[in-house]
Amino acid sequence: MRRTTRLTLYLSFLLFLSTTVLYNNRCFSESTHDDLTTVNKRFLPAPDVLQQWSALKDEGGPAFAGSPSWKSYVAFLEKGFRERGLIDIQKESITYTRWFTSDEEKRGDWSLAVDGKPVRVASYWAYSGSTQPSGIKAPLIYYDAKHPPASIEGKIAVFDIPPLSFPPSVTNPGYEYASDPGTHRTDTLTPSEFGVPGLYLDRVAGKSVRQAAMEGRTATLKLLAKREEVQSYLFSGFLPGRNYGREDDEMILLIYPAEGKMIFKENLIRWKYIFRSLDYRI
Repeated sequence: MRRTTRLTLYLSFLLFLSTTVLYNNRCFSESTHDDLTTVNKRFLPAPDVLQQWSALKDEGGPAFAGSPSWKSYVAFLEKGFRERGLIDIQKESITYTRWFTSDEEKRGDWSLAVDGKPVRVASYWAYSGSTQPSGIKAPLIYYDAKHPPASIEGKIAVFDIPPLSFPPSVTNPGYEYASDPGTHRTDTLTPSEFGVPGLYLDRVAGKSVRQAAMEGRTATLKLLAKREEVQSYLFSGFLPGRNYGREDDEMILLIYPAEGKMIFKENLIRWKYIFRSLDYRI
């Protein structure tokens, strides 16, 4: 028995992955197509093609939603999707204020110095805030959550980031589909600047700066950032199967982010592979 597959694909800047298979309570039968249970090597892209895709993704830098790199790479993906037969395409626009700075430390847009001596910075804190070109010079203070200081006003606060604990909506695949709408809200995911410029330090630099903060030494923190109104969008479409548009149609739903505020993202090239594999009728 041949099954009809319909693919719905969403590309967005949201930081979630969900893969859900919907079917009408039937199990695969012995006559299931072999391509559903085995790897068909003719659908695998050649190594040089994967290299080209990776190079294209890398050359523009991080593809944060609405950025020039994002626009370029999503256009590349969309072109490939259309060539693979994606139809009924829709775009749901999302406008937001994009906060951004240089991703290269050597540009000098973000830095930290203690008593005039440079400290290696691991990364900027996205959407934290920004300083004037000369930075902010102030005494350091260590913020101990168990024994907080009476005041941190006029100081540069240093604190340890506790181990992260993730909610079920992140750790359990499909959680958002098994829970009521109130437990998995997406309207709170729009990034917003909270107005306090911040930097990340690694464990080595963090240890020395923590000690400097306990001693009340002086530091200069610089974080230069820009803002712009940009438009991103949720991209969706269908890869039709034999019974597409009929009542007995069936669907495989794939959801994946195009990019978010991550340090790296290499997995967008997988969509090209997925579409290469699904460019046939099951």
